Amino acid sequence: MKVAKSITCNSIYTEVDAIMYDNGKIYLGLSGEERVELPLSMCNRHGLIAGATGTGKTVTMKVLAESLSDAGVPVFLCDVKGDVAGICAPGADSEDMQKRIERFGLTGKFAYRGYPTTFWDIYQTGGHAVRATVSEMGPSCSPAFSA
Repeated sequence: MKVAKSITCNSIYTEVDAIMYDNGKIYLGLSGEERVELPLSMCNRHGLIAGATGTGKTVTMKVLAESLSDAGVPVFLCDVKGDVAGICAPGADSEDMQKRIERFGLTGKFAYRGYPTTFWDIYQTGGHAVRATVSEMGPSCSPAFSA
C-alpha cells in the first residue's frame, strides 16, 4: 500500500480487535498493576497530553484516536510531522511490541490493523483538498469585502 499518494485507507476488522476500547472505556495503560481507563462519556472534555521526549505522548494520542474510532467516534488529528500517518496501515510485529502486549495483558487479544483514514492536503496534490475562499465564507465572515 502506498500511503503517500493515498486519499483514504479503509480497513475491515472484527470486534475482537477493538481491545483498547471495551465496555464504554478506553484502556490507556497501567499505573503500577492497576489499569488506567478513560470512560467514553468523559471524552468530550478538554485534555492535555504532555511529557518529555520518549514518554509516550504520540502512542497515547494514537491509542485514543484508534479507540475512539473503534467506538464509532470520528477523529480529526493534525499531524504536521507525520508521526501518526501510519495509523491507516497495520503495524509490524517486533520484540518490543511483544513485550508491550504481554505487559498490558493483551496476549492473544491484540491484532495489528489499519484504521479508516483520510489525508487532507493543503497543496491539493496527493490527498483530500483543503481549501476555502473568501466568497465561500460569506459576507458575515469578512466585513471588509462585503458590498
